[in-house]
Amino acid sequence: MRLLNQLSKFFIRHPAKLCLALVLVSLSASPALCKPVVVDIASIYNNYDLVLEANSKLDAAEAKFKRIVSTAEREMQSLRESGKAKELQTKQAEIQEIIDTEMADLQDLKIEYNKKINLNIATALEKLSKTKNYELILDKAFIVSELYDATNELITELKKL
Repeated sequence: MRLLNQLSKFFIRHPAKLCLALVLVSLSASPALCKPVVVDIASIYNNYDLVLEANSKLDAAEAKFKRIVSTAEREMQSLRESGKAKELQTKQAEIQEIIDTEMADLQDLKIEYNKKINLNIATALEKLSKTKNYELILDKAFIVSELYDATNELITELKKL
């Protein structure tokens, strides 16, 4: 009886946890009502063509940025050694503007790819859940029991997008 009172007080203070507990109890009580599957999201991110393309473009953009910084450092060192303070100050401002622009472009590229990748994965998951009647799709990394692995099916759907 005491445990029941403690549980009721806990769930009154945390109604969302009560809902989650009820869902978990109902799913475990009747597994036929739910068709859970897992997907290996880490594998998706390692093998999805769009992720590989994004990584390639981001690596190229970062290499370009490093070349710009390296060139700028050499130019500024040359101006420092020649004692041209006014030209050095002007050059620093120019270089800072270039660096800021390149950093913003790199950040925009990352954001663009992240949005597209995440949207495609969400779209493929939704389509997979509808066509295969998967009612619960979980990340394999967080599941300890054996469930059907639908990772290859998700990769197939992603290739269609």
